[in-house]
Amino acid sequence: MQLSVKSKTDMEAVKTSLQSLKSSSILGSKRVNSLTISEAMQSVQISKAERIDRNGTLAVLIQACGELIKKTGSQETCTASDMANMILNTFWNFKIDEIVLVLHWGLMGRFGKLYGKLTEMVVIDWFNQYDEKRDQQIEDEHIAKKNAMFDRSERTMSTETAWKAITPFIKKL
Repeated sequence: MQLSVKSKTDMEAVKTSLQSLKSSSILGSKRVNSLTISEAMQSVQISKAERIDRNGTLAVLIQACGELIKKTGSQETCTASDMANMILNTFWNFKIDEIVLVLHWGLMGRFGKLYGKLTEMVVIDWFNQYDEKRDQQIEDEHIAKKNAMFDRSERTMSTETAWKAITPFIKKL
C-alpha cells in the first residue's frame, strides 16, 4: 500500500510533534513554559497522532502524566497509564501541545490550587476550564481577523450613498 502525500505529511508532523516532546521533562521544559493557547492549537490532533503512531503517542502521554503524578505526590490515587488512556479516550479532539499545556498549567495552579491528591476528575476539570479559555481565544482571534479585514469606515455607508445604490433596483420594480 502506497501512502498518499497527505498521509506522508501527517506522519512527518506527528513524528516531529512527538520528537519535540521527548525530553527528560515534558511539563517543565522551556518550550512548554512559554507555550500559548494559539501555538498549542497549531500542533497535531491527538487522535490523528494515535492513528499514525499509537505507541509513541501513548508513551509521550504516559511520560507527561507520570511527571504530573510524581510532582503532585499522587502515586496511590492513579497511575500514569490510566490517566494517559483516559485523556486519549476523552479528549481525542485536543491537540498534542494542548494536552501538555493543560497538564502544565494544572501543575502550576492556573486552574486553582490542588488540594489533596490528584484524581482523574481533577484533570477532567482542568481540561474543561482550558476548553473555555480556548473557546474564548478562538472567538477573540476570529473577531480580530474580521475587524482587520474591514476598515470601520468601509463598513459604514452614508444615507445618500445607500440611496444611490438601491435606487436602480427600486425603479425596476
